[in-house]
Amino acid sequence: MRRIYRPAVWLGSILTAGVTALVVTLVSTGGQKVLQAPKGSPITIGAVALQRDEDLKGDSYVFRDPVTVPPDQLRVMSANMDASGWARSNGGVDVDTVIAQVVLVGNRTDPVRILGMKAIKHCGPPLTGTIINKPTGGADDTIRLAFDLEAPDSSARTWSGGGGGFGGNYFDSKTISLKYKEQQTLQILGITRRKYCEFRIQLTVFNGKRTETMTMTNGGHPFKVSAQLPFPQDNSAPFSGYQRAYVGGVLNTKEHGAFMQVDPKKFRG
Repeated sequence: MRRIYRPAVWLGSILTAGVTALVVTLVSTGGQKVLQAPKGSPITIGAVALQRDEDLKGDSYVFRDPVTVPPDQLRVMSANMDASGWARSNGGVDVDTVIAQVVLVGNRTDPVRILGMKAIKHCGPPLTGTIINKPTGGADDTIRLAFDLEAPDSSARTWSGGGGGFGGNYFDSKTISLKYKEQQTLQILGITRRKYCEFRIQLTVFNGKRTETMTMTNGGHPFKVSAQLPFPQDNSAPFSGYQRAYVGGVLNTKEHGAFMQVDPKKFRG
């Protein structure tokens, strides 16, 4: 069964368009109150929350540098079967797929329409400092809005689990319309299999009069995701490319899936 876990604290995302914050003013005209057009971005962000979906991506994270997970923290992670909180707060980056739930809010008296979305990215070699690996244990069939970070044009595409993978450009056949204060929740995925990528999402928005672009971030910071290093051809030591390694789940069946540190040069899985 697919399980999605959300952090208790949501991080506000930022839309940057060189504009001021939301202001709604009532002005008296001939004894009547008239609602002035809201100022600021045509669309604001209600919330952004990084998610953890074991069926889609397991519970795996990589770090740029060697890190040590304290023994008491390993016990907490094992008891909760969840490494996401500690890993992300200590610089860990989601492996292969980063998932975020985003709440968009309309900020014009007339409806605004999203015409397109694409990832503005910067990519390089995968991170190799430390890996915390708890692989996925199931399949997933949910359709989502996804960005192929290795494609020349990383526009928003449909994406389905269960082996379906990437579909066509989402906005080729659809748009997203938002009335004033109307909310729309999206689940976005950033996916890479060979690189480490930092990216922001650029929105193309028609505000009723003209088209403009805005940028969505994770609380002012880029979204981050790193590919896992490929296994050696003989599959002798799958994590030998990392300086430190911690494994859990099906990789530690002797201790009921608890997280433990292993020697990346010797661990066979």
